[in-house]
Amino acid sequence: ERSIMDEVSDLFVNHPEFEKVHVNHIWFFWANDLDREDEKYKPVTMAELDSADAGAYCIWESHYSHRLSGDVQTDYFKSHPEWVRLTYFTGKQHNFNCVLYVKVEDPIEDKLRVIKEFSNSCDDNLEAKLCLAQAWGEIPSGNDSALFYFDYAAKLDSANLEILFYRGMHKFSRKEFEKAESDFIKCVTLKPNWVVAWVNLGAVYSNQTNYDSALTCYNYALKANPKEETALLNRGKTYLNMRDTANAMNDLAKLINLKPSHHEAYDIRAKIFFAQQQWDKVIADINKKIAINPNDPVDWLIIGISYFNSGKKEEARSAFENSSKLGNENATLYLQRYFPQS
Repeated sequence: ERSIMDEVSDLFVNHPEFEKVHVNHIWFFWANDLDREDEKYKPVTMAELDSADAGAYCIWESHYSHRLSGDVQTDYFKSHPEWVRLTYFTGKQHNFNCVLYVKVEDPIEDKLRVIKEFSNSCDDNLEAKLCLAQAWGEIPSGNDSALFYFDYAAKLDSANLEILFYRGMHKFSRKEFEKAESDFIKCVTLKPNWVVAWVNLGAVYSNQTNYDSALTCYNYALKANPKEETALLNRGKTYLNMRDTANAMNDLAKLINLKPSHHEAYDIRAKIFFAQQQWDKVIADINKKIAINPNDPVDWLIIGISYFNSGKKEEARSAFENSSKLGNENATLYLQRYFPQS
């Protein structure tokens, strides 16, 4: 923690153009004997960040920014895209981290520019290159530039797990599955219990219809964390693709037990029950989905068919009407066919 805050403090001392800094950590000031009362230093609080002008910087860290003198959780930045991430610092044991943000006028127009400017001013900052690569990756025309900076960062540190992981994610998004596979294999080789990397490697194999290898990956993920929801969901889907309905249903049941509001798990299981014509079970699962989101016209259509096939005509009519009101033309056809006087 002390080492990271010393580094962050040095960064600002060496870049006097970085003004208007929101910072809470006392070691930022101690590292270079900075005057905490200087008006350019402001606290990290939601009120202060909300009122900050464009061009202000925020040093968010996991000790004082969200508790004690600060009240800014990490979710704040997800809902405030005007605060752009420039770089970050992580302790070797991952028990302390620090992120540097800058506030911009227009997140769409300004984001890439400010990250590029910062990266160029800190040429040896590997994490800044990674932030730049991710920013390029968010732009439809930026795939090649994103890959360039991922590769650039990898040359600086070929064993850096975050670079390998995010480069793999980028390649996966481009459907370059063999290249993504290579990066994720390196991730799980360097960190064998990395659950998310195993899940992503499994997804690579699933997209290549290499279901046996996909199962192996999901099994490793679930061995490391038996409650990993994405691993359970993806393994269930993989079993379905292998026509192993029993094991698929077992994973879906585990997932629903872990998270009773898991929308997709109910959806998949209901479709299995529908194919088996187990109408009461379809109705039960779709009702769970409707309780979560009552505005899906397909859900109302499926439950309407299930009600009709189980002899519950009035419930079927009501479900078809709901589906039709939500814009499903097939539901209108069912109403005309089965309830012509409606």
